[in-house]
Amino acid sequence: MFPKKRLLFATLSLFLVWIIFLSPRKVPLRATEDKAAAVVHRNPFVDFAVLSTLGTVYRPRNNGTGFSIPDILTLCHHGKDLTITRFYAIEGPKSVLSGNYLGDCFPIEISTNQNARSMGHCSDFAQYIYHGGARLTTDHDDNTWTAKLNVCSRSYYLWGEYPRYSLFKGLQTARQLWMPNLEQIKTTEMELLPFAYRILCKYIANHTEARNLQAVYMSHSSPDALLDVVQLLTGKDKLDDTIHKQGALVLERDGSILKQDFNSFFHSYGHSGRKRTDQVYDCWRQHPEWPHLTIVGNRKPEDFGVDIPNMDDKPKNIHVCTKVNITFLRELQYKSGVHICPSQQEGYGHYINEARSMGALVFVKDGVNGVLIDH
Repeated sequence: MFPKKRLLFATLSLFLVWIIFLSPRKVPLRATEDKAAAVVHRNPFVDFAVLSTLGTVYRPRNNGTGFSIPDILTLCHHGKDLTITRFYAIEGPKSVLSGNYLGDCFPIEISTNQNARSMGHCSDFAQYIYHGGARLTTDHDDNTWTAKLNVCSRSYYLWGEYPRYSLFKGLQTARQLWMPNLEQIKTTEMELLPFAYRILCKYIANHTEARNLQAVYMSHSSPDALLDVVQLLTGKDKLDDTIHKQGALVLERDGSILKQDFNSFFHSYGHSGRKRTDQVYDCWRQHPEWPHLTIVGNRKPEDFGVDIPNMDDKPKNIHVCTKVNITFLRELQYKSGVHICPSQQEGYGHYINEARSMGALVFVKDGVNGVLIDH
């Protein structure tokens, strides 16, 4: 009887483990407040890896499909140096995040701290997290990097606009992938190009051919902003053509109609100083008779028109929004029929692509889509 009891106890224990940790649960995107939480995920190089952590664990609404693109953008842009995968995200002290990073190997590892997680960069990373099984972590010290590369030599290490010098030049055997904004590479960074395992190009250019570099055109893309609007605001998984043909969407929250207004203007700059935002503001303030303009980014309203100290005297046809969440951002983008995008320089131009996906009229300084303006 004793062996049967042991077998029954083992079976019951396994069943409880499945119920607690492995069974699919449909819960809102929220933080797990447990002092000790466990996440089970597939490891690229072994069957399964079980992670125990004292940090806060964020889980997707649906464990089967994982986080959506809007979820990943929210976690990336509004989080605090979160470790983000498609199926979980972790917030905690550096020791916890480093332990998670060294605990297993993902096929693509991306590292950057919160200061570099602009909406544009997050839009780059979200594609690899969602479609490529990548993991995004915060920055680490050189000792952690060295230990990581010894453990996960088969992983690819993807860098965006801010590569780590010591890794590129000191650990040349690693599979370092660099996806730079070619026209924004600093002179001091040019020497890093030959050390990259591959240069990932967002668009076709001649820069790499001239230097005989190992370059790969990635057919880069932006998140589908219109699909984000549909999923976030209508409660549907895909676009209903009959509704969109009428130029409006029925909102899930109250059944109201969200319409595109081509007499409403929109400009987004995020963290960038290359969007000519101040010029757009100064131009608009000189024309109080012009339609309404919404400006979205990380600066406060009082940072604009500093020569107008009284907020009540600020232009009435300009509304400045600071650090809005992804749902409100997509709502503003959709209902504003005209997007002003006069960048002096673009690494890729996500906000131009997002405007195009909305079916908006796009004002750009140079290019082939939208209305060209001579600055």
